[in-house]
Amino acid sequence: MCKSIRYSAAQNRQLIRLNRPAFTLVELAVTSVLSTIVVLSAMVMMVDQTRGWHDIYSKVHGDVAVDSTFSRRVFERTCRKATERRAEINEDGNELIVFYFSESAPNDASWPDRYARFHISNDELMLVEGDLTAGEWIRQAADSHRVLARNVSELNFAARNNAIQMNLKLDDGENFSSMVCSASRHN
Repeated sequence: MCKSIRYSAAQNRQLIRLNRPAFTLVELAVTSVLSTIVVLSAMVMMVDQTRGWHDIYSKVHGDVAVDSTFSRRVFERTCRKATERRAEINEDGNELIVFYFSESAPNDASWPDRYARFHISNDELMLVEGDLTAGEWIRQAADSHRVLARNVSELNFAARNNAIQMNLKLDDGENFSSMVCSASRHN
């Protein structure tokens, strides 16, 4: 025979409280440690990604990259308007002089009236421009001095037929850029 057991209201509440599913203190501590590890590893990844983004940004938009791109554009533009008749490269290959027609020169001009000299001065790539004596290859005083790039570690020029090549290396201690570009003289 089955005997029915009757409990008082206080005993019922105590039994319900004992049978209720709950977390133990050890389970809560283990969960807290694991979630802390996950959050910390996510933070480390975010910091590393941010540092990597800043490194790439400085390489793409830093002084070395900007100077390299600017030097290439000026070199190509200057060489493309230069005459095919003459270009001078010194023995060391780190100085180039090209001769070109100015924009104000008449269309039927037969002799270039300007020169452009690329060279290194104090680790800077310089462009010096000036006038030529009419009908001769004699350079007059320069009227324009521009710094194209800073932190130049190496500069070499080479010419073959009507093409001129520039090998430029820039290094500011943090970022390094090596660029080779060429342009054909058209006039």
